[in-house]
Amino acid sequence: MTSFPRRLARLLVRPASLAVLSMLVAFAAAMVTYAQFDLSVTLLCSGTTVRGSNVYGGLALVSFATPAELVFIFLARKRRRLLAAILLLGAAALGIAIGLVALDSATYVVRTCGSAHASYLYFLWPVSLALLLLQAVRAWRQVPTSEA
Repeated sequence: MTSFPRRLARLLVRPASLAVLSMLVAFAAAMVTYAQFDLSVTLLCSGTTVRGSNVYGGLALVSFATPAELVFIFLARKRRRLLAAILLLGAAALGIAIGLVALDSATYVVRTCGSAHASYLYFLWPVSLALLLLQAVRAWRQVPTSEA
């Protein structure tokens, strides 16, 4: 019987597993940011939004794309080329979300109430993006001869 650390290590070397972990980190960061913005600014204030609608667009993109991508990864985990294409689509969605957040400087501002910053997305999402791209390359290169 194999030990738990060995089974975990074997599971994490698969491209699909690391991609799922990467997407879950991006999704968790989006959910924390939603909660931060809603609890610190939106809930306590009824002013108009001055800046931050692009941040919400990026958060929405990640929160809708991640569950869809997780389903597609599960369905295509045995077909490496299809898995690589799905991972590239997820990376593209995450890249667009990073761009949307950067347009508003990761800041959500409501007139007369204050602001909330989500600068941690500048670290978490690019790391997830890099992992997705790396796993897409790994999935593409590990294609068995019967699938190529």
